[in-house]
Amino acid sequence: MVTEYLGFLIIIGALLVFGVRWWSRRQPDDAQDIEEMRTSTDQLKAELSRSADAVVNRMGSHIKHLEELIRQAEERNIRLETQLDESRRIGEDLQQRSDTLQRQILEARQVIQELSLRQTMPAAMSSDAAGIGSASCFTGTCGTCGCRGFCCSLATVDCP
Repeated sequence: MVTEYLGFLIIIGALLVFGVRWWSRRQPDDAQDIEEMRTSTDQLKAELSRSADAVVNRMGSHIKHLEELIRQAEERNIRLETQLDESRRIGEDLQQRSDTLQRQILEARQVIQELSLRQTMPAAMSSDAAGIGSASCFTGTCGTCGCRGFCCSLATVDCP
C-alpha cells in the first residue's frame, strides 16, 4: 500500500517536471521563474527521498518481524518432529508389549486348560475302573481340540 503511494508520488512528480519544462519552453526565459522551478524540483526530490527512506525503514522492520516469526516456526517444527518421533517409538514399544502380553495370555489359557483336564482325569479314571466308560488317554496333541498334554476322550468328558 505504501509502495503504491510512493509510486504514485513519483509519477506525479515526473509529470510535474515534464509539465514545467514544457511550460517553461513556451514562456519567455525569465531567470526568476527558472530559479523557482529548480527550487520546486529540489524540494520535490527531497520529499520523495524522505518518503522512500521512510518506506524502506518500515519495510525493514516488517522483514525483521517476519524473519523472527519464521525462526520461531522452524524451532517449533523441530520440537514437534522430535515429539512425533518419540511418540512413534513409544507406540512401537507398546505394540511389542501388547503382542508379548497376548502370547502370555494364550499360553496361560493353555496351561489352565491342561490343568482343568488333569483335574477331570482322576474322576474319569475312577469311572472307567467302575466300568462306566472307555477311556483312551494319551500324551500329545488332541485331534479334537488341539490342546497339549493329557486328553481323555470319554463320553462324559468333553475336550475344552
